[in-house]
Amino acid sequence: MELSEPRLSTGVEPLDRLLGGGIRPGVFHLFYGSESCLDPLLYRILVSSLLPVGMGGFGGRAVYLYCGSYRVEKNVLDTGLLTSLVKASGLDPAEALDRVDVFLAFSGEQQEQVVEDVARLITGEHGVKLLLVYNIAGLFRAEGRLGRERLARLKNVVSRLWQSCAEHGVAMVAGCRPKFGRKGELPRPEGGRYLQHLPA
Repeated sequence: MELSEPRLSTGVEPLDRLLGGGIRPGVFHLFYGSESCLDPLLYRILVSSLLPVGMGGFGGRAVYLYCGSYRVEKNVLDTGLLTSLVKASGLDPAEALDRVDVFLAFSGEQQEQVVEDVARLITGEHGVKLLLVYNIAGLFRAEGRLGRERLARLKNVVSRLWQSCAEHGVAMVAGCRPKFGRKGELPRPEGGRYLQHLPA
C-alpha cells in the first residue's frame, strides 16, 4: 500500500501500524505514560525525524521544546541517550544534532513566551519537520489542580503550536505524564479531557 504523504516512524513497528503507518505531517500526536517508557519513545521519534524520507524519517530539522521543572527532573535533555540513538541510526552525530533546535521553559509564563519563538521558527523557511514537546501540560499542573485559568492558558499554548504546525505541514508530537483516577480506570493524560480528546 502506497502512502500519499511521508510518515515518520516511531521506531516501534507495532506502534507505527497502530498509527496507520507512522506519524503524519501537520497532525498532533500525544503520547503519555511512565517516564521509563515515554522518554525513550520520544527520543526515538526525534532521531527518526532527522533520517531521510526513504529511511522512515522526514529528513529535516526538529524542534525540541522542554516544559518542566529542572529541580524535579534533574535533566532537560538526555544527551547521552540522544547521541546513542543518533549513532545507532547511522547518522553523523554532529550533523544530526545541529538540526535540532532546543527551547526550554521552566514555568507556565516561560512556556507561553517561548511558544511565539517556536511558532516563528516553524513558520519560517527553516525546514522544520517535527515539533516535539516534552511534558506539555506539566507546567500548568505544577502547582496542583488544573483550574479554569490554567486550563485556558494550556489551551492557548497548545492551540498556537498546533495551528503553526498544521499550517506548515509540521508533525507535532507531545508527551506528558499519566493522571490516575479511580482503581480500574484507564489513566488520562495530564491536561485531562482537553488533551485526551484533542490529538488525531
